[in-house]
Amino acid sequence: MPTLRGFVGRHTYKLGAELYLEQIYNGSYSTVTLATGTGPTSQPFTPTVSLNNFTTGFGYASWMLGDFNSTTQTAQLNYRQGQQVWALFLQDSWKATRKLTLDYGLRWDYATPYHEQYGRQGQFDMTTPNANAGGHPGATRYASTCNCQFYQNAYPYALGPRLGLAYQIDSKTVFRAGFGINYQFISGSAGGAVSTNGAYPLTGINPFVNISSPGSIVQPAWPVTDPNRYPAVGSTPGGFGNSPTMPDANQLRPPRVAQWSIGFQREITRSFLMEASYVGNHGVWEQGSAFPASGPLGFLSLISPERFAQFGLYP
Repeated sequence: MPTLRGFVGRHTYKLGAELYLEQIYNGSYSTVTLATGTGPTSQPFTPTVSLNNFTTGFGYASWMLGDFNSTTQTAQLNYRQGQQVWALFLQDSWKATRKLTLDYGLRWDYATPYHEQYGRQGQFDMTTPNANAGGHPGATRYASTCNCQFYQNAYPYALGPRLGLAYQIDSKTVFRAGFGINYQFISGSAGGAVSTNGAYPLTGINPFVNISSPGSIVQPAWPVTDPNRYPAVGSTPGGFGNSPTMPDANQLRPPRVAQWSIGFQREITRSFLMEASYVGNHGVWEQGSAFPASGPLGFLSLISPERFAQFGLYP
């Protein structure tokens, strides 16, 4: 962060720049889930035979035998994301008179979107036909294969003025005022991880899998470039599961905070000083949290509770 300072007459100039090169490495590990139950040690006949309302099978025995109802292996995701954050600023402190000092300056902030090194991210595409949805538009596109504008444009207008004033009313009283606009950090990602778990397909009345059998733990897949990955049919009982990431058009617009203050300082004695100030601020484009769903500030796209109540629903 180089800074230059200079003096010209009653002016004190300050010129500087900042550059941050940020890299994020996401090296998750793969996990294997082995679900056991009474199935592998229950009676195997089809159709099932009533045993006077008694059932057979013992989950602990199934585990001891190495027979499981299902196995699932998650994919290992290794992302390499990075961005650049630039800033330039110029400030002048001008001692206009013996009693009046003015400070004014301007800062410009610019942040590039997070790029995954090899384009291994996916996001929702409203135009591509999706075979999992009967050919209707709405599939998944990938940064490495879409040959399109995958990332949102960076916001180039983050200009933050700074204004300050100090005026000596008398030998023991000073009036101060200030105003400034600053821009905050952007944390949104352009896409999300798209992978498929390795799951053993179970069929029949008494399915089981022995992990010592070849192929019992199916290999997961990542990265995935299948546009029909979502929705995952049947991943939840009787329905669909999972959904791709869809970044907002204003995702890269940084939160803007305006701050101002007015105050007085009064010397009571040589060792006692009193100060009274009013401080205010106003923020816009502040980012909410993904969990809980409403976020601390709420999202404009949320359906209102009143709308739910019209259908007898109370989420």
